[in-house]
Amino acid sequence: MTLVLILVPPRALAQDDNWPQFRGPSGDGHVSAPRFPLQWAPDRNLAWKAPLAGTGWSQPIVWQGKVFVTAAVSDSTEKPKKLREGARDPRSTFTGPAKPPSDVYRWELTCLDLATGQVLWQQRAAEQAPGIPTHPSNTYATETPATDGEHVFVWFASIGKVFAYTLAGQLAWQVDLGVYPMTSNLGTGSSPIVVGGRLIVQNYNEENAFLVALDPKTGRELWRADRSKGTSWSTPYIWHTAARSELIACGNGKVDAYDPTSGAPLWEIGNFPSSFSATPVATRELLILGNNGPFSTAPLWAVKAGASGDISIPKDQLKPKETAHSDAVAWWRFRSGPGLSSSVVVADLLFVTENSILSCYDTQSGERYFRERLPEAKDIVASPLVLADKLLYLDENGRAFLIRAAESLEVLATSKLDDVFWASPAVAGESLLLRGVENLYCIRAAK
Repeated sequence: MTLVLILVPPRALAQDDNWPQFRGPSGDGHVSAPRFPLQWAPDRNLAWKAPLAGTGWSQPIVWQGKVFVTAAVSDSTEKPKKLREGARDPRSTFTGPAKPPSDVYRWELTCLDLATGQVLWQQRAAEQAPGIPTHPSNTYATETPATDGEHVFVWFASIGKVFAYTLAGQLAWQVDLGVYPMTSNLGTGSSPIVVGGRLIVQNYNEENAFLVALDPKTGRELWRADRSKGTSWSTPYIWHTAARSELIACGNGKVDAYDPTSGAPLWEIGNFPSSFSATPVATRELLILGNNGPFSTAPLWAVKAGASGDISIPKDQLKPKETAHSDAVAWWRFRSGPGLSSSVVVADLLFVTENSILSCYDTQSGERYFRERLPEAKDIVASPLVLADKLLYLDENGRAFLIRAAESLEVLATSKLDDVFWASPAVAGESLLLRGVENLYCIRAAK
Protein backbone atom coordinates (compact mmCIF):
# COMPACT_ATOMS: atom_id res chain seq x y z
CA MET A 1 0.00 0.00 0.00
CA THR A 2 1.30 3.48 -0.88
CA LEU A 3 1.01 6.17 1.77
CA VAL A 4 1.52 9.77 0.64
CA LEU A 5 2.03 12.20 3.50
CA ILE A 6 3.22 15.38 1.82
CA LEU A 7 3.62 16.87 -1.63
CA VAL A 8 6.65 18.96 -2.52
CA PRO A 9 6.63 21.52 -5.34
CA PRO A 10 9.16 20.82 -8.09
CA ARG A 11 12.34 22.82 -8.12
CA ALA A 12 15.40 23.16 -10.28
CA LEU A 13 18.08 20.63 -9.38
CA ALA A 14 21.82 20.83 -9.89
CA GLN A 15 23.62 17.92 -11.49
CA ASP A 16 25.25 16.85 -8.23
CA ASP A 17 21.95 16.73 -6.34
CA ASN A 18 21.58 13.03 -7.20
CA TRP A 19 23.31 10.09 -5.52
CA PRO A 20 21.94 7.14 -7.50
CA GLN A 21 23.76 4.08 -6.15
CA PHE A 22 26.36 2.72 -3.73
CA ARG A 23 29.24 5.21 -3.41
CA GLY A 24 27.54 7.72 -5.71
CA PRO A 25 27.39 8.47 -9.45
CA SER A 26 30.92 7.23 -10.19
CA GLY A 27 30.90 4.40 -7.65
CA ASP A 28 34.02 5.70 -5.88
CA GLY A 29 32.75 8.16 -3.27
CA HIS A 30 33.83 11.30 -5.13
CA VAL A 31 31.77 14.45 -4.61
CA SER A 32 32.30 16.91 -7.45
CA ALA A 33 31.55 20.11 -5.51
CA PRO A 34 30.81 19.57 -1.80
CA ARG A 35 28.35 22.15 -0.48
CA PHE A 36 27.30 20.62 2.84
CA PRO A 37 28.80 21.59 6.22
CA LEU A 38 32.05 19.85 7.09
CA GLN A 39 31.32 19.82 10.83
CA TRP A 40 28.17 18.91 12.74
CA ALA A 41 26.72 17.79 16.06
CA PRO A 42 23.25 16.97 17.43
CA ASP A 43 22.70 20.72 17.94
CA ARG A 44 24.67 21.97 14.94
CA ASN A 45 23.93 21.67 11.21
CA LEU A 46 21.48 18.80 11.76
CA ALA A 47 18.58 19.63 9.45
CA TRP A 48 16.48 16.60 10.45
CA LYS A 49 16.60 13.04 11.64
CA ALA A 50 14.04 10.40 10.70
CA PRO A 51 13.51 7.25 12.80
CA LEU A 52 14.07 3.98 10.97
CA ALA A 53 12.06 0.83 11.58
CA GLY A 54 13.73 -2.57 11.45
CA THR A 55 17.36 -2.95 10.45
CA GLY A 56 19.54 -2.32 7.42
CA TRP A 57 23.08 -1.34 6.48
CA SER A 58 22.06 -0.19 3.00
CA GLN A 59 23.18 3.31 2.05
CA PRO A 60 20.41 5.79 1.23
CA ILE A 61 20.25 6.97 -2.38
CA VAL A 62 18.83 10.25 -3.71
CA TRP A 63 17.10 11.27 -6.91
CA GLN A 64 15.42 14.63 -7.60
CA GLY A 65 14.86 15.53 -3.97
CA LYS A 66 13.69 12.07 -2.93
CA VAL A 67 15.62 9.81 -0.55
CA PHE A 68 15.23 6.04 -0.85
CA VAL A 69 16.24 3.62 1.89
CA THR A 70 15.56 -0.08 2.55
CA ALA A 71 15.02 -2.07 5.75
CA ALA A 72 14.07 -5.52 6.97
CA VAL A 73 11.48 -5.39 9.74
CA SER A 74 10.15 -8.06 12.09
CA ASP A 75 8.31 -7.96 15.41
CA SER A 76 11.38 -9.43 17.09
CA THR A 77 14.02 -7.51 15.14
CA GLU A 78 17.39 -7.53 16.90
CA LYS A 79 19.60 -4.54 16.19
CA PRO A 80 22.92 -5.46 14.55
CA LYS A 81 25.92 -5.51 16.85
CA LYS A 82 29.06 -3.46 16.43
CA LEU A 83 31.98 -5.18 14.72
CA ARG A 84 33.84 -6.45 17.76
CA GLU A 85 30.66 -7.19 19.72
CA GLY A 86 29.43 -9.31 16.82
CA ALA A 87 32.76 -11.13 16.62
CA ARG A 88 32.49 -12.04 20.31
CA ASP A 89 28.89 -13.21 19.99
CA PRO A 90 28.62 -17.01 20.49
CA ARG A 91 26.73 -17.19 17.19
CA SER A 92 29.75 -15.73 15.37
CA THR A 93 31.81 -18.78 14.46
CA PHE A 94 33.31 -20.22 11.33
CA THR A 95 30.06 -22.08 10.75
CA GLY A 96 27.65 -19.35 11.82
CA PRO A 97 24.01 -19.94 12.76
CA ALA A 98 22.71 -23.41 11.94
CA LYS A 99 19.64 -22.16 10.09
CA PRO A 100 17.78 -18.92 9.23
CA PRO A 101 15.27 -17.50 11.69
CA SER A 102 11.67 -18.62 11.38
CA ASP A 103 10.44 -15.07 12.03
CA VAL A 104 8.56 -13.41 9.20
CA TYR A 105 10.26 -10.20 8.02
CA ARG A 106 8.84 -7.31 6.03
CA TRP A 107 11.28 -6.08 3.37
CA GLU A 108 10.51 -2.40 2.84
CA LEU A 109 11.48 0.49 0.59
CA THR A 110 10.81 3.95 2.02
CA CYS A 111 10.87 7.26 0.15
CA LEU A 112 11.48 10.45 2.14
CA ASP A 113 11.53 14.11 1.23
CA LEU A 114 15.12 15.37 1.22
CA ALA A 115 14.06 18.84 2.35
CA THR A 116 12.11 17.78 5.46
CA GLY A 117 12.75 14.09 6.17
CA GLN A 118 9.02 13.37 5.99
CA VAL A 119 7.91 10.03 4.54
CA LEU A 120 6.42 10.41 1.05
CA TRP A 121 5.58 6.74 0.56
CA GLN A 122 6.52 3.29 1.73
CA GLN A 123 6.26 -0.04 -0.05
CA ARG A 124 6.43 -3.54 1.36
CA ALA A 125 8.30 -5.55 -1.26
CA ALA A 126 7.93 -8.92 0.48
CA GLU A 127 6.74 -10.50 3.70
CA GLN A 128 8.36 -13.85 4.45
CA ALA A 129 11.05 -15.58 6.48
CA PRO A 130 14.68 -15.12 5.32
CA GLY A 131 16.08 -17.91 3.19
CA ILE A 132 19.51 -17.87 4.86
CA PRO A 133 20.96 -16.89 8.25
CA THR A 134 23.12 -13.82 8.79
CA HIS A 135 25.88 -12.65 11.13
CA PRO A 136 24.99 -10.82 14.39
CA SER A 137 26.65 -7.69 12.97
CA ASN A 138 24.99 -7.96 9.55
CA THR A 139 21.37 -7.29 8.53
CA TYR A 140 18.86 -8.62 6.02
CA ALA A 141 18.84 -5.28 4.14
CA THR A 142 22.53 -4.54 3.58
CA GLU A 143 22.35 -4.14 -0.23
CA THR A 144 22.06 -0.49 -1.32
CA PRO A 145 19.33 0.21 -3.91
CA ALA A 146 20.09 1.89 -7.24
CA THR A 147 18.17 4.11 -9.64
CA ASP A 148 18.34 5.08 -13.30
CA GLY A 149 16.08 8.09 -12.77
CA GLU A 150 12.99 6.16 -13.85
CA HIS A 151 12.95 3.22 -11.44
CA VAL A 152 14.40 2.37 -8.05
CA PHE A 153 15.92 -1.12 -8.02
CA VAL A 154 16.00 -3.08 -4.77
CA TRP A 155 17.96 -6.33 -4.35
CA PHE A 156 17.25 -8.37 -1.23
CA ALA A 157 19.69 -11.27 -1.59
CA SER A 158 18.53 -13.04 1.59
CA ILE A 159 15.21 -13.74 -0.16
CA GLY A 160 16.74 -13.81 -3.66
CA LYS A 161 14.49 -11.16 -5.21
CA VAL A 162 14.95 -7.98 -7.24
CA PHE A 163 12.18 -5.36 -7.25
CA ALA A 164 11.76 -2.32 -9.50
CA TYR A 165 9.58 0.59 -8.39
CA THR A 166 8.70 3.83 -10.13
CA LEU A 167 9.76 7.02 -8.38
CA ALA A 168 6.11 7.35 -7.29
CA GLY A 169 6.26 3.97 -5.55
CA GLN A 170 4.45 1.70 -8.00
CA LEU A 171 5.84 -1.81 -8.51
CA ALA A 172 7.02 -2.16 -12.12
CA TRP A 173 8.41 -5.70 -12.00
CA GLN A 174 10.10 -8.27 -9.81
CA VAL A 175 12.48 -11.16 -10.52
CA ASP A 176 13.41 -14.16 -8.37
CA LEU A 177 17.12 -15.00 -8.72
CA GLY A 178 17.16 -17.62 -5.96
CA VAL A 179 18.55 -17.81 -2.43
CA TYR A 180 21.94 -19.43 -1.81
CA PRO A 181 24.16 -20.01 1.25
CA MET A 182 27.00 -17.62 2.07
CA THR A 183 30.32 -18.65 3.55
CA SER A 184 30.24 -19.13 7.33
CA ASN A 185 26.62 -17.91 7.19
CA LEU A 186 27.86 -14.31 7.30
CA GLY A 187 24.95 -12.96 5.25
CA THR A 188 24.86 -10.86 2.09
CA GLY A 189 25.96 -7.36 1.10
CA SER A 190 26.77 -6.82 -2.62
CA SER A 191 24.74 -3.94 -4.08
CA PRO A 192 23.32 -3.61 -7.62
CA ILE A 193 24.58 -0.94 -10.02
CA VAL A 194 23.19 0.61 -13.20
CA VAL A 195 25.41 1.08 -16.26
CA GLY A 196 24.70 1.52 -19.97
CA GLY A 197 21.07 0.46 -19.84
CA ARG A 198 21.87 -2.58 -17.70
CA LEU A 199 21.03 -3.40 -14.09
CA ILE A 200 23.96 -5.45 -12.79
CA VAL A 201 23.42 -7.83 -9.86
CA GLN A 202 26.30 -9.81 -8.36
CA ASN A 203 25.32 -12.94 -6.40
CA TYR A 204 28.52 -14.70 -5.40
CA ASN A 205 27.71 -17.46 -2.92
CA GLU A 206 28.66 -21.00 -1.88
CA GLU A 207 26.38 -22.87 -4.27
CA ASN A 208 25.50 -21.05 -7.50
CA ALA A 209 27.65 -17.95 -8.01
CA PHE A 210 26.77 -15.66 -10.92
CA LEU A 211 26.78 -12.10 -12.27
CA VAL A 212 23.65 -11.10 -14.17
CA ALA A 213 22.53 -8.12 -16.28
CA LEU A 214 18.82 -7.31 -16.29
CA ASP A 215 16.77 -4.99 -18.50
CA PRO A 216 15.85 -2.05 -16.20
CA LYS A 217 12.47 -1.63 -17.87
CA THR A 218 11.28 -5.24 -17.70
CA GLY A 219 13.62 -7.29 -15.53
CA ARG A 220 14.39 -9.56 -18.49
CA GLU A 221 17.79 -11.26 -18.28
CA LEU A 222 20.19 -9.84 -20.88
CA TRP A 223 23.30 -11.83 -20.05
CA ARG A 224 24.72 -13.99 -17.27
CA ALA A 225 28.27 -14.90 -16.28
CA ASP A 226 28.52 -18.01 -14.13
CA ARG A 227 31.58 -18.79 -12.07
CA SER A 228 32.75 -21.36 -9.57
CA LYS A 229 31.18 -21.09 -6.15
CA GLY A 230 32.61 -18.61 -3.68
CA THR A 231 31.17 -15.84 -1.52
CA SER A 232 31.81 -12.13 -2.04
CA TRP A 233 30.25 -9.00 -0.54
CA SER A 234 31.98 -6.57 -2.89
CA THR A 235 29.80 -4.40 -5.12
CA PRO A 236 30.62 -4.48 -8.88
CA TYR A 237 32.61 -1.52 -10.17
CA ILE A 238 32.84 0.18 -13.57
CA TRP A 239 36.42 1.00 -14.58
CA HIS A 240 36.63 3.68 -17.26
CA THR A 241 39.99 3.40 -19.01
CA ALA A 242 41.16 5.39 -22.02
CA ALA A 243 40.13 2.56 -24.37
CA ARG A 244 36.98 1.05 -22.84
CA SER A 245 34.73 0.59 -19.84
CA GLU A 246 35.11 -2.62 -17.84
CA LEU A 247 32.77 -4.24 -15.34
CA ILE A 248 34.88 -5.51 -12.42
CA ALA A 249 33.51 -8.31 -10.24
CA CYS A 250 35.54 -9.42 -7.21
CA GLY A 251 34.89 -12.96 -6.03
CA ASN A 252 36.43 -15.45 -3.66
CA GLY A 253 39.92 -16.16 -4.96
CA LYS A 254 39.49 -14.43 -8.32
CA VAL A 255 38.63 -11.08 -9.93
CA ASP A 256 37.00 -10.93 -13.39
CA ALA A 257 36.56 -8.09 -15.89
CA TYR A 258 33.67 -8.10 -18.37
CA ASP A 259 32.24 -6.00 -21.15
CA PRO A 260 29.25 -4.46 -19.31
CA THR A 261 27.09 -4.44 -22.46
CA SER A 262 27.54 -8.05 -23.59
CA GLY A 263 29.02 -9.81 -20.57
CA ALA A 264 31.98 -10.99 -22.65
CA PRO A 265 35.01 -11.76 -20.44
CA LEU A 266 37.99 -9.42 -20.84
CA TRP A 267 40.53 -10.63 -18.28
CA GLU A 268 40.86 -12.40 -14.95
CA ILE A 269 43.33 -12.56 -12.11
CA GLY A 270 43.38 -15.28 -9.47
CA ASN A 271 45.19 -16.63 -6.43
CA PHE A 272 43.58 -14.25 -3.94
CA PRO A 273 43.56 -15.79 -0.47
CA SER A 274 40.03 -14.88 0.65
CA SER A 275 36.69 -13.25 -0.19
CA PHE A 276 36.24 -9.57 -1.02
CA SER A 277 34.26 -7.04 0.98
CA ALA A 278 35.64 -3.74 -0.32
CA THR A 279 34.83 -2.42 -3.80
CA PRO A 280 37.80 -1.61 -6.11
CA VAL A 281 38.92 1.90 -6.97
CA ALA A 282 40.74 3.13 -10.06
CA THR A 283 42.55 5.77 -12.05
CA ARG A 284 42.42 5.75 -15.86
CA GLU A 285 45.60 3.65 -15.91
CA LEU A 286 45.33 1.43 -12.83
CA LEU A 287 42.67 -0.66 -11.09
CA ILE A 288 43.48 -1.04 -7.40
CA LEU A 289 41.88 -3.86 -5.46
CA GLY A 290 42.54 -5.91 -2.39
CA ASN A 291 41.03 -7.96 0.39
CA ASN A 292 41.61 -8.87 3.98
CA GLY A 293 40.34 -11.43 6.41
CA PRO A 294 41.23 -14.37 8.66
CA PHE A 295 44.32 -16.28 7.49
CA SER A 296 44.73 -13.82 4.60
CA THR A 297 47.98 -12.18 3.53
CA ALA A 298 45.87 -9.05 2.88
CA PRO A 299 47.15 -8.36 -0.66
CA LEU A 300 46.77 -5.04 -2.46
CA TRP A 301 47.09 -5.08 -6.25
CA ALA A 302 47.33 -2.50 -9.03
CA VAL A 303 46.29 -3.92 -12.43
CA LYS A 304 47.33 -2.08 -15.59
CA ALA A 305 44.72 -0.93 -18.10
CA GLY A 306 44.44 -2.95 -21.31
CA ALA A 307 44.86 -6.38 -19.76
CA SER A 308 43.46 -9.45 -21.49
CA GLY A 309 43.14 -13.14 -20.74
CA ASP A 310 44.41 -14.74 -17.54
CA ILE A 311 46.90 -12.43 -15.86
CA SER A 312 47.17 -14.47 -12.66
CA ILE A 313 50.56 -14.80 -11.05
CA PRO A 314 51.48 -18.34 -9.93
CA LYS A 315 51.24 -18.89 -6.19
CA ASP A 316 54.88 -19.92 -5.93
CA GLN A 317 55.87 -16.48 -7.23
CA LEU A 318 53.74 -14.61 -4.69
CA LYS A 319 56.35 -14.13 -2.02
CA PRO A 320 55.52 -12.00 1.04
CA LYS A 321 57.62 -9.08 -0.15
CA GLU A 322 56.88 -5.45 0.46
CA THR A 323 56.16 -4.83 -3.23
CA ALA A 324 56.59 -6.53 -6.60
CA HIS A 325 55.19 -6.39 -10.17
CA SER A 326 54.55 -8.29 -13.43
CA ASP A 327 53.75 -7.43 -17.05
CA ALA A 328 50.05 -6.89 -16.32
CA VAL A 329 50.33 -5.82 -12.68
CA ALA A 330 52.00 -2.50 -11.89
CA TRP A 331 52.63 -3.52 -8.29
CA TRP A 332 51.30 -5.57 -5.42
CA ARG A 333 51.85 -5.49 -1.69
CA PHE A 334 51.14 -7.98 1.07
CA ARG A 335 49.56 -7.05 4.41
CA SER A 336 48.12 -3.88 2.84
CA GLY A 337 44.59 -4.74 1.67
CA PRO A 338 41.44 -2.98 2.89
CA GLY A 339 39.05 -4.30 5.50
CA LEU A 340 35.30 -3.76 5.13
CA SER A 341 35.58 -0.12 4.04
CA SER A 342 36.39 0.58 0.39
CA SER A 343 39.46 2.59 -0.63
CA VAL A 344 39.68 5.97 -2.39
CA VAL A 345 42.09 7.63 -4.81
CA VAL A 346 42.88 11.35 -4.86
CA ALA A 347 45.27 12.36 -7.64
CA ASP A 348 48.30 10.06 -7.14
CA LEU A 349 47.39 9.06 -3.58
CA LEU A 350 45.58 5.90 -2.49
CA PHE A 351 43.93 5.74 0.95
CA VAL A 352 43.14 2.36 2.53
CA THR A 353 41.49 1.62 5.87
CA GLU A 354 41.54 -1.48 8.04
CA ASN A 355 39.43 -1.11 11.16
CA SER A 356 40.65 2.25 12.53
CA ILE A 357 44.02 2.31 10.76
CA LEU A 358 44.49 4.56 7.74
CA SER A 359 47.27 4.00 5.19
CA CYS A 360 48.37 6.16 2.28
CA TYR A 361 50.18 4.86 -0.83
CA ASP A 362 51.56 6.21 -4.07
CA THR A 363 49.21 4.88 -6.76
CA GLN A 364 51.98 4.57 -9.34
CA SER A 365 54.58 2.69 -7.31
CA GLY A 366 52.75 1.23 -4.31
CA GLU A 367 55.15 3.05 -1.96
CA ARG A 368 53.55 3.59 1.43
CA TYR A 369 53.69 7.11 2.88
CA PHE A 370 52.10 6.42 6.25
CA ARG A 371 50.13 3.89 8.26
CA GLU A 372 48.55 5.40 11.36
CA ARG A 373 45.56 4.89 13.62
CA LEU A 374 42.99 7.68 13.47
CA PRO A 375 42.93 9.33 16.90
CA GLU A 376 40.01 8.07 19.05
CA ALA A 377 38.55 6.18 16.09
CA LYS A 378 36.72 2.88 16.48
CA ASP A 379 36.16 0.40 13.67
CA ILE A 380 35.46 1.93 10.26
CA VAL A 381 33.07 -0.03 8.06
CA ALA A 382 31.41 2.77 6.04
CA SER A 383 33.25 3.72 2.85
CA PRO A 384 34.69 7.27 2.80
CA LEU A 385 33.91 10.32 0.70
CA VAL A 386 36.37 12.34 -1.37
CA LEU A 387 35.66 16.06 -1.04
CA ALA A 388 38.09 17.69 -3.50
CA ASP A 389 41.36 17.72 -1.49
CA LYS A 390 39.79 16.32 1.67
CA LEU A 391 38.52 12.94 2.87
CA LEU A 392 35.61 12.16 5.16
CA TYR A 393 35.65 8.96 7.24
CA LEU A 394 32.91 7.80 9.60
CA ASP A 395 33.52 5.21 12.30
CA GLU A 396 30.86 2.90 13.72
CA ASN A 397 30.48 5.04 16.86
CA GLY A 398 29.40 8.06 14.82
CA ARG A 399 32.66 10.00 14.95
CA ALA A 400 33.50 11.62 11.61
CA PHE A 401 37.04 12.59 10.60
CA LEU A 402 37.78 15.29 8.05
CA ILE A 403 41.29 14.57 6.74
CA ARG A 404 43.55 16.37 4.34
CA ALA A 405 44.37 14.22 1.30
CA ALA A 406 48.13 14.36 1.66
CA GLU A 407 51.23 12.22 2.15
CA SER A 408 51.07 12.68 5.93
CA LEU A 409 48.10 12.28 8.25
CA GLU A 410 46.39 15.55 9.19
CA VAL A 411 42.96 15.51 10.84
CA LEU A 412 41.32 18.86 10.10
CA ALA A 413 38.12 18.44 12.11
CA THR A 414 35.91 15.89 13.82
CA SER A 415 32.14 15.61 14.30
CA LYS A 416 29.97 13.25 16.33
CA LEU A 417 26.46 11.77 16.37
CA ASP A 418 25.28 9.23 18.91
CA ASP A 419 24.29 6.18 16.87
CA VAL A 420 25.89 3.14 15.26
CA PHE A 421 27.02 3.63 11.65
CA TRP A 422 28.02 1.00 9.10
CA ALA A 423 26.18 2.38 6.05
CA SER A 424 28.23 4.56 3.71
CA PRO A 425 27.33 8.28 3.50
CA ALA A 426 25.31 9.75 0.65
CA VAL A 427 25.48 13.29 -0.71
CA ALA A 428 22.80 15.38 -2.42
CA GLY A 429 23.87 18.95 -3.17
CA GLU A 430 23.86 20.83 0.13
CA SER A 431 22.87 17.74 2.14
CA LEU A 432 24.88 14.89 3.65
CA LEU A 433 22.91 11.77 4.61
CA LEU A 434 24.11 9.39 7.33
CA ARG A 435 22.24 6.19 8.06
CA GLY A 436 22.53 4.88 11.62
CA VAL A 437 20.90 1.96 13.37
CA GLU A 438 18.19 4.16 14.88
CA ASN A 439 17.81 7.14 12.51
CA LEU A 440 18.56 8.62 9.12
CA TYR A 441 20.33 11.96 9.61
CA CYS A 442 20.50 14.93 7.22
CA ILE A 443 23.40 17.32 7.68
CA ARG A 444 22.73 20.71 6.12
CA ALA A 445 23.53 24.32 6.98
CA ALA A 446 20.70 26.40 8.39
CA LYS A 447 19.40 29.24 6.18
